[in-house]
Amino acid sequence: MEPDGDTFVWASKTAVATFILDIYLNRAMNTPLSLSSRATSALAATLASISAARIIPPFPNDGAVVTMRLFGRSDQNLLTFGRAHFSAMEDNEHFLEPSPSQDRFGAMLGAFADDCAEVQAMKTALATAVAKKNAKRATLIQQLNRRGSYVQSMSWGNNVVITSSALGVQRARKKVGPLPAPLGLQVLQGISEGEVTVTWDKVKHALHYVLEYGVEGEEPKSIPLCGRRKKTLMLPRLGATYFFRMAAIGTSGQSNWSTTVRRIAG
Repeated sequence: MEPDGDTFVWASKTAVATFILDIYLNRAMNTPLSLSSRATSALAATLASISAARIIPPFPNDGAVVTMRLFGRSDQNLLTFGRAHFSAMEDNEHFLEPSPSQDRFGAMLGAFADDCAEVQAMKTALATAVAKKNAKRATLIQQLNRRGSYVQSMSWGNNVVITSSALGVQRARKKVGPLPAPLGLQVLQGISEGEVTVTWDKVKHALHYVLEYGVEGEEPKSIPLCGRRKKTLMLPRLGATYFFRMAAIGTSGQSNWSTTVRRIAG
């Protein structure tokens, strides 16, 4: 016959208490240990109950094993997983006293969620800061390129002059023979009054160009040009005849002047 659960627990506690009391009394009286008949009977009954008792699981064991794969999860996925477990354990009849407790586990979930939100805010702020920095980087590169063109045109290809600007200098190019004068020089009327656009054909091996223009009979202006073969100018003296000519600059110096083009400012 199966022992009653309450009787079994009571008998176990009684036997242990009686056994301890018996030991204490014997030691106090400095006498050899001998179990009283009451203690002996209680222990015998307890051992008999333990031998007869069988632990009967409430569910059939079908070999199922808990698996979670926690370490491969992202923070958000881990938080979602933890929250789902927390909700499932609320008032779950199968797990009446979870370890750790629901309160403790829920507090940890909340703390982790707060930290995740703080980190996400930091990531968003960092992404904004990086985008802002990259925009300034692009602007800086653009301005450095413009500075490079300016230094190149004003240095006339001189190594010492370029070096003085703290910009890099390519290894000196191999000298080529005299360059031909630029061809295809055109001076086109612009949109605004007095505006003209000067264009010309590329000269092979030219490092840059120089444009000379002015009013007939007066001191001309010279403009070193690098990069695009196009230059827009404003001619202030409307109705005056301006002349334009172009030369290419290479490792061997300046080419001859191109054919002169004349245009009335208007």
